Amino acid sequence: MLETHVYEREVVGEEGDSLSHIVAMLTEPGDVLDVGTGSGALGRYLRQQDGRLIDGLTYNQAELERAQPFYRQIWLADLTQPQALDVLGERRYRYIVCADVLEHLADPETVLAALTKRLAVDGELVISIPNIGYAGVLAELLAGEFLYRNEGLLDRTHLRFFTRKSLLRLLDGAGLGATQWHSVVRPLPWSEFAPKYLDHLPPQVQRYLCAREDAHAYQFIVKAALGVDTTLQERLAPQNAPHFMAQLYWSTAAGDASFAEAASVRAFGIAGLGRQTLRFELPAGLAPLQALRIDPADRPGALELFSVRLRAQDGTVLWQWQPRDGGIDALGGMQRLPATHGEQAAFFAVFDEDPWLVLKLGQQVAAAMIEIELSWPQLPEAEVLAQAQRLCNAELARLGAESAHYRQKGAHYRQVAAWYRQEAARSSEEVVRNREEASAMAAQLRQQIAAQSEFLEHMKAQNARDLQSMQALQEELAHARGMLQGVRASKLWRLGRWLGLTKISL
Repeated sequence: MLETHVYEREVVGEEGDSLSHIVAMLTEPGDVLDVGTGSGALGRYLRQQDGRLIDGLTYNQAELERAQPFYRQIWLADLTQPQALDVLGERRYRYIVCADVLEHLADPETVLAALTKRLAVDGELVISIPNIGYAGVLAELLAGEFLYRNEGLLDRTHLRFFTRKSLLRLLDGAGLGATQWHSVVRPLPWSEFAPKYLDHLPPQVQRYLCAREDAHAYQFIVKAALGVDTTLQERLAPQNAPHFMAQLYWSTAAGDASFAEAASVRAFGIAGLGRQTLRFELPAGLAPLQALRIDPADRPGALELFSVRLRAQDGTVLWQWQPRDGGIDALGGMQRLPATHGEQAAFFAVFDEDPWLVLKLGQQVAAAMIEIELSWPQLPEAEVLAQAQRLCNAELARLGAESAHYRQKGAHYRQVAAWYRQEAARSSEEVVRNREEASAMAAQLRQQIAAQSEFLEHMKAQNARDLQSMQALQEELAHARGMLQGVRASKLWRLGRWLGLTKISL
């Protein structure tokens, strides 16, 4: 029974679109064979752009009927049959395109070898193929899941799965070598895979998965020719952290301040990147803004907010917020802490998956784009705990220094009182001789000693209060240490230690 699902594709020229990269690789004139036409997007685009002659093969009658107007000739062919390519006759092609086709075949090696015989003398194959080593797939596997879908990396009709190395072996087996290599990068939140699987892994496992070569490569696009060295390949710069999503809501002068979901845009950042700028493109014709609600992330952690800028269409800064300006009208799911960069950044501990803060602009601003400069440190829970412990230690040190100062002052007064007592003893004979003068002096001394004693009692009381404060702080520190001991005693921590994945010490 022939396939009936029609794969809808468009050449849209975006970074995440594989067809646009395929078109960019068709640099030389010549005929093209599109193996697996889908709805005919490639044929339609090439015909409109340069009038290039293009033929097509498809296994799907519905796709053939949709795509037929855009191809010189299109055939219904079952590539699993040995003589399937005989329909081409003696035609030879400058380019043969296999866009997301080989993974649907049980024996792509044989089909690829047969296609090479249909190349012109200077002909090349252009292949796009999903990467089974994508971080989303691996995270689902670690969660015990392998969910087939109608389309995507785990398309339910996929029979073969490829990584970079296995794709290179496939090319080598057909006598082909890569002349050009491109990896289509897709952040996990933009894919069909739920980011929660990656987020729930231990931080060390997250970093290992995301730092692997091709962890963020959704597809590989390769141009290959016969007799070329197979070692040529583009390599992605590894990213050592997962992505996080931020969402921006607005209220306008013409609307209310409810911050509806329809009045929002999203952007993605990289967790662990010290300082980055997220850019939110606003809809054209939007009424002037009067307030913003920023949901800076989609998970707990430690956040530094450096600035918020509203720009016009030409890039001019119309309004800007910085931490020293204040102006945060309300916030939820997060707590502001003493900043680690002084007044350059506002530091927040984020407690849940839906944190938010509201900024009132104080004026109406007709903006086209909003930029938010922030950082999202890796290991956020440990960072927040360490910050709290640093503040506690600083307060303990201050109280300790203050107590030492009072102890030193009390010792000084005790020395003064002892000196007066010694002087009184040495003057006893003179007191006898001069009773009135001695009596007056003794009275004066008693008054001074009483005053000093009263002051000493005050100091003792102050010291007692200081000791109580120190004991309370020591109890808080012991509680924090107990929390850390609880982390170390948790099953997840011990499992990480046993597996050799936990490298940091708490």
